[in-house]
Amino acid sequence: MVRRRYILYIVFVLIAAAYYYWTHVYVFTPVEAFVKSNIQHRELLHSAVVKNGVLLFYSDTNSGIGVAYEVHSNLTGWQHITGGGSAELINNDYISWCWSRLEDGERETGVTFGELIHPDVTAMKAKMVNGNLLIEKEATIVDFNGGRLWYVVSDKAVDTVKMYAYSSSGQLLFTHHCFGEI
Repeated sequence: MVRRRYILYIVFVLIAAAYYYWTHVYVFTPVEAFVKSNIQHRELLHSAVVKNGVLLFYSDTNSGIGVAYEVHSNLTGWQHITGGGSAELINNDYISWCWSRLEDGERETGVTFGELIHPDVTAMKAKMVNGNLLIEKEATIVDFNGGRLWYVVSDKAVDTVKMYAYSSSGQLLFTHHCFGEI
């Protein structure tokens, strides 16, 4: 009889521990991991899946745009790794920009991002330099409440980023040196 009570007690403790784990420890979504990180923000603007996680773009409390990097672990679910940067429009420029280097200890993801206010821009291209390597990538443009977000993801750190903005007819509207010179 004592052995049976002991076994029931062990089963009860295991069920209680599992319940606690699933309700207080395990993080089911990248957004939940972002919220638990206590980053001050007004709203989430966009999420982008990258090969080793998810990028969450958000409007920060200073009217800029930031990015957070979340990765999935089998043991604890999603976790916030890093984030930051603030792309704020300055001097009535056509775009704002920010470069964030996001690492999770094993892999590196770099993202250049910002807000786009030029109404005629329908496509953007980035030229990035990593040492002697020239990387060209199309930017993703996403509409959000009252604005447009642009971003380019790289799996390498870059020394220089220059953006090229195009109209729907393919006409080059403007270029913008985010940092460095090409």
